[in-house]
Amino acid sequence: MNRKSLSLIVSMFMIVFILTSCTSDYDKQVKEYETLYDGTISQIDSENVYKSIKDNNLTSNIEELNKLLEKIEEIVPDNKINDFLVLRTKHDRLKGIIEKGLKWDSLGDLDKLSIKIGIDSLKPKQ
Repeated sequence: MNRKSLSLIVSMFMIVFILTSCTSDYDKQVKEYETLYDGTISQIDSENVYKSIKDNNLTSNIEELNKLLEKIEEIVPDNKINDFLVLRTKHDRLKGIIEKGLKWDSLGDLDKLSIKIGIDSLKPKQ
C-alpha cells in the first residue's frame, strides 16, 4: 500500500469518526432535553395551571430547556433537521403554555380551554 492510499484511508476514518461523534452528541443532548421536557409537561395540572407552574417552579425548567435547545441547534446534523424542527415546535408550544399559564386569571375562557387542550396533547402517552 502506498502512502497516498494509506493517507486516504486514515482521512476517511477520521471523517467517519467526526460525523458519528457529532451525531451521538446530538442524540445525547436530545435525550436530555426530552427527559426534562417530559418531566416539565407532566408537572402541569390542566385543572390548576397557574398553581402547578408556580409550585413546581417550571419557569426555571423552561430556562434550562432554552439552553439545551440552543446547544442542540448548534450541533444538529443535516439529516436531523426535520427532527429538530419538530422539537423546536414542541418547545415553543410548551413555552407559550407556561407564559400564558402565569397570566391565568387575566385570560379569557377560550384561551384557558386552548391551554388545557394543549397541555393534555403534549403530555407523554402512558
